[in-house]
Amino acid sequence: MFFLASPHRGADSAKLLNRLLRASLLHSPRQYVSEIIPNSGSIQAINDEFRHIHQHVQLWSFFEAVKTHLGYAQKLIVEKDSATLGLPGEHVQLVNADHRNICKFENPSDPNYVILHNAFIAVIEDIEKHGMFSQQDEHLTQMKLISKYMSVPHWPEAELITVADKKVDGSCIWLTDRSSFRDWFEGAEGYSELDPLVMAGRLDVPRYFWLSGKPGTGKSTAAGHVIRYLEECNCDCSFYFFKHSDGESYHVAELLRSLAYQMAYVNMEVRQAILTMAREGEHFNKDDYNTIWRFFFVTRIFRMKLGRPHYWVIDALDECDEYAPLFQLLSRIDKRFPLRVFLTSRPLPSIRRLFMQEKIAVLEEQIKIEDSLKDIELFLQANTHSLPVEGELACKDLTTHILRNCNGCFLWAAVALRELQTVYSEEQIQDVLKNVPAEMDDLYTRILQGIAAVPSNVKFAKCILRWTVCATRPLTVDELKEALRLDINHVVPRLGSVVESICGHLIQVDNQSRVQTLHETVRGFLTRQGFNSEFAIDRRKENSRLAEVCLAYLSGKELETPRTRRGTTTARPIKRSVFASYASHHFSEHLTNSSSAIDAPLILLDLFLKSNVLTWIESIAETGDLSPLTRTAKNLKSYLERRAKDPSPIGTEVQAIEAWANDFVRIGAAFGSNLLASPVSIHFLTPPICPPHSVIYQRFANYPRCLKVLGRSDEDWDDRLSCINYSEKQALSIACCDGYFAVGLSNGSIIVYRSTTFEDIRKINHGEQVRHLAFATLNTFLASSGPRKVLLCNTQTGALIWSADIQFQLQPMALSFNEDDSILMLATRENYIAFFQATDGTRLEDCPFYDISEEEEVTCYRHPPWDAQFSRELNLLAISYRNRPITLWDLETKTFLGQFQKDRSEDVYPAPQTNHIVFNPNPELSLVAAAYNDGDLIVFDPWNFNQVALFEITVQVLAASPDGRILATGDMHGMIHLFNFETLRLIYRITTYDYGIRDIVFTSNSNRFFDIRGDHCNVWEPSILMRRDSSNDCFDEPYSEELRSSTISVETKLWDEDRTITAIADHHGGNFLFCGREDGSIAIYEAKTGEVLHELCNHAKMVSIRFLDWNSQEGILTSTDASSRFTVRKVAQTTTGAWKAQDPILDRRVSQAIVQILTSPSGKQLLVSTKSHDEAWSLEGRRLNSNQIVQRKGWGWINHPSNPEYLLLVEDAKVHVYEWSPFRIASRAEGISLDYSNQTEFLLEGVWSARPGRNICLRFPRAPESDGVPELHIWNASQIHPDAVEVQSIASYEMTGGAIKVIVGVYKSLLLFLDVNGWVCSIDVGGIDQKNVYTRHFFVPFTWHSVGELLFRTTVKGTIAFARRDELVVFHRGMDFVERVDFGRPQSLLAGSEASHRRRSADL
Repeated sequence: MFFLASPHRGADSAKLLNRLLRASLLHSPRQYVSEIIPNSGSIQAINDEFRHIHQHVQLWSFFEAVKTHLGYAQKLIVEKDSATLGLPGEHVQLVNADHRNICKFENPSDPNYVILHNAFIAVIEDIEKHGMFSQQDEHLTQMKLISKYMSVPHWPEAELITVADKKVDGSCIWLTDRSSFRDWFEGAEGYSELDPLVMAGRLDVPRYFWLSGKPGTGKSTAAGHVIRYLEECNCDCSFYFFKHSDGESYHVAELLRSLAYQMAYVNMEVRQAILTMAREGEHFNKDDYNTIWRFFFVTRIFRMKLGRPHYWVIDALDECDEYAPLFQLLSRIDKRFPLRVFLTSRPLPSIRRLFMQEKIAVLEEQIKIEDSLKDIELFLQANTHSLPVEGELACKDLTTHILRNCNGCFLWAAVALRELQTVYSEEQIQDVLKNVPAEMDDLYTRILQGIAAVPSNVKFAKCILRWTVCATRPLTVDELKEALRLDINHVVPRLGSVVESICGHLIQVDNQSRVQTLHETVRGFLTRQGFNSEFAIDRRKENSRLAEVCLAYLSGKELETPRTRRGTTTARPIKRSVFASYASHHFSEHLTNSSSAIDAPLILLDLFLKSNVLTWIESIAETGDLSPLTRTAKNLKSYLERRAKDPSPIGTEVQAIEAWANDFVRIGAAFGSNLLASPVSIHFLTPPICPPHSVIYQRFANYPRCLKVLGRSDEDWDDRLSCINYSEKQALSIACCDGYFAVGLSNGSIIVYRSTTFEDIRKINHGEQVRHLAFATLNTFLASSGPRKVLLCNTQTGALIWSADIQFQLQPMALSFNEDDSILMLATRENYIAFFQATDGTRLEDCPFYDISEEEEVTCYRHPPWDAQFSRELNLLAISYRNRPITLWDLETKTFLGQFQKDRSEDVYPAPQTNHIVFNPNPELSLVAAAYNDGDLIVFDPWNFNQVALFEITVQVLAASPDGRILATGDMHGMIHLFNFETLRLIYRITTYDYGIRDIVFTSNSNRFFDIRGDHCNVWEPSILMRRDSSNDCFDEPYSEELRSSTISVETKLWDEDRTITAIADHHGGNFLFCGREDGSIAIYEAKTGEVLHELCNHAKMVSIRFLDWNSQEGILTSTDASSRFTVRKVAQTTTGAWKAQDPILDRRVSQAIVQILTSPSGKQLLVSTKSHDEAWSLEGRRLNSNQIVQRKGWGWINHPSNPEYLLLVEDAKVHVYEWSPFRIASRAEGISLDYSNQTEFLLEGVWSARPGRNICLRFPRAPESDGVPELHIWNASQIHPDAVEVQSIASYEMTGGAIKVIVGVYKSLLLFLDVNGWVCSIDVGGIDQKNVYTRHFFVPFTWHSVGELLFRTTVKGTIAFARRDELVVFHRGMDFVERVDFGRPQSLLAGSEASHRRRSADL
């Protein structure tokens, strides 16, 4: 901020100016002039306020040095003392001008202008300096989070450097100078550098450039040249090098994740979009290319308006295992999106066919021999210094000889050059030139013969070749050195400098110290079937050996599971071998590729799973990515399937491994976010929470001083993760999109949930029964329809975008957006489609549809349809009429497409009725499934109407997974079947004896689905969906081969909703808990086991218990129910240990819903609080007094912690002291002020007493209409007494309050709470000082959270009880696990994983 002679303390001339104005006939005194008179109230207020907000602002104050001529005198208008602020860091400078001219300059050389100019420059440079570093740090932090979220370890610069190092100056210029490349790059002849967006968006120039060449001709070098060329042209470029030697880099999914990551790196809009996904915890399948394409590109990146074109360079496409899907994806990119794609590969006919098949226009160039020879010549000229000859002429002759014999193969020339570097005499040179074979196979054979000629190196060479060829990713030199030690018990100190010579230069070390084969042809040569050599590599056999080495390491001492807990502050970081990461992440791939005839890997695997498996899971979680758990489970299953074909498989080991494979999938799904937040929790917290029949529970749940969890009835993993109940309301519709799902109810409500945690985040009122819901794919729209209107809302804000009334008789049947979300489509029973503009709800021209009977020569039937379903992917509508064939309409042309009639139904009358229809969402498959009432489930092709598959089963509901692989069905009895969509092979059955299923939807990653039935919504996650290999196989293979002859069938647990626990009170002894239920019953539970000891009493049948309160002094239990009734009765334990509840000593009903009950410490009085009044009752049955309140929003009562004669009422930022007997206010009427000033409106969520007799805690949640931060405040109770006027807070925790989901209870001086990430935490609120940390103890899985109120109770012994529907789950020793958390640490779902790079443990 720059101040030029500003009167901060006023100016005396203001008085003179006012006098002049008063004397003037044309003017009068001005108020604003009076305000700048010295010491005026306004000036003082402004200066006082500015002192508190000037920090981090640079202040420059300039004062005038020349007096201003006023006619009668000369005077300084603003003195220096007034022109300066006197604040720390202020820059003060003189300007040689009067007040009139302090900001007027004659020219840029004016000395006063120079003074100001230099000040501006100094400030700008300082801002740029600090701002640039700040931006760089912020960018780095953001990209780290994106890297972790997308599982992209780094920018692929290492691969580019490796390629670029092989290139010499001047090579590959032939490519970028070629006219076809210039056309591709520039887009048209009239390319203007001033408008690159037009260049990249030109529709008449192909977007794709394909460079093909034979093996060893320098395709990767050419790709590297193109990347550097684009960078030199200041173009945004993302690139990817496929390498079959890298097990993690030859899938389309990996390619897409890397490209999206790089685009985020260079484009802020892309970066912010992905950051939002990461911070909101939106889960996606990292191995499913369809999900990644839709998640990142279709719905986000391709919807953005880039300010400049972007280029993709993809090298060695033919090294990708399955490259056909990539062409299908590329063909769908909007031509207007400014993207150019450069590809290299061998000249395969299959790739050329894919370009033609997908109708992709491409500029094609093939590396000709003359192109290669130019670059090889440059390469040899750059390396003449290493040739074993002297003189320019000799070098030229030798170079010419190599060029003449290389046949345009870079690889041959490089090998010949290396051979020549090992000889010295002219005779040796001639031998090399004569003996280097023209064909690469002969060349490799000769090199292997040379290795065999040195017997001392053969053992090393075999081992190095084994690891280099079979490793699933390139090993570093240090990793290979450790692998050699573990494999053959030899240590090679300087391996990096000798590894190439040991292996005859078939192996090379790149500039990232990674050991790789010289070329892909080396790998193919060594692993070729029928190759007869001692160096031949049998993949199955060698992978078995690699698996043995990895498992031997993982079972060793380095990864031993701790038997006692390690302290976070005292534990030293465990230093592990450089080989640890490779062994942990890739042992299962070697198992999958190993020989089933070798038992050693199986025995070592069994040993590993019995010993160090938890430390392995911990190490995986520390990386921030749990996908290796699922990948390992899949690989173990595949390994066991192959071993099952062996005539004599080992028995018990196989069963244990299969059990662990199942547990790996479940652990990652159920406890993923918790493990990422605290990897060490796998040892002491996770096993006890797992089901008792799980192998992890049986092996590790009884560790010394481990968490103990009792009271749960589920014995094994349940496919049903959660059940959301809507009391007295019916769930009518459901829809799902990326990260969210929504349920429409019979009362007109739409509730939006996170699909990862099932937490409701928004409630929308439709105003009538919600029959249909549809999410937009590319936008944040949610459409809903009922009998009379259609609504479109923004799911991020909940705001209504538009609403349209429809005629009641239309009866909407199907609701969907079109492919680009620009139009909302509504199919009705009146035989037409209503179209609405998505942006504003404008009604477009309707499209009629009808049934056609070709046999009876009737053009159409106007009967109401039975069912209708849209396919936005195929742009089709399927309609079924009663007892008629299925009719299909083309939505693009709005014309009749044809009819499908299932086989052998032509002569059946009446024809079978269609129950439900669903399209396969994968457009590559183009299939439709239909369920009929005669018990047939059919799959057919909608274009040629051929029946593809049939299964005999009667179902009413169909749903397809987004990847198109699974067909889910639901029937009237609540049973769910999962089929392979293409073949209708039944793979999974879930049996639940519940309501008939109304609808089913899948999550976007196809691993989870939801169903609605009756008054609830179920969340399902069958392990069979989690274990699927996602992207590169059809669902048939290889994952569920064990299911070919049999189907997995499971029964799921049903909750007794009527017995759901709705209220808890703890007994003063800490051994028992009182629980009220939904059906009006009250029972006593044992705190040790969570089991019911005795059914005590009942309120009215099916009237829910709302509150319970126990008084230890008189042994009195007070209960309230949903009918506003409260009862008080004595409860005692008999001499035999049985419990008995006496008849009520007080049984009354109030006129409003009861919000709180409180019994006096003496047990003589009872307070009943409602929204409008508070009533005090004597437990002899008399009402003592009543408080009438006009209106209040947040309040709470509590017994005074230090004086049992008083109770406290907290409301409206005040606390009132009341006497119990007689019930009356003891403090002043206006109350005692609390120093609470951070919210515009006082909203109290709860009040608790901590450090008995001393402190009280108040929690303030975020007000819906306020931007205030939730807070937790602590007050000293001893300062709250009838004579007090104001009480100062002794501690305030804003960050903690923001993380609190629900208060769990108070134990000694600890306030326990459940944070938003599911962790039970505590903060010590007993002292008088502010704490810097809180403590994390254990987690409660999200799958245990009910959607309603979470009920916890903490006993005086530290046992924590949790109401899990109709069960009481108790946690013992939970607070023994201690992990300190700073208040400043972010508390998002992804933040925990960011911290997990630091090794953490627990301390007692």
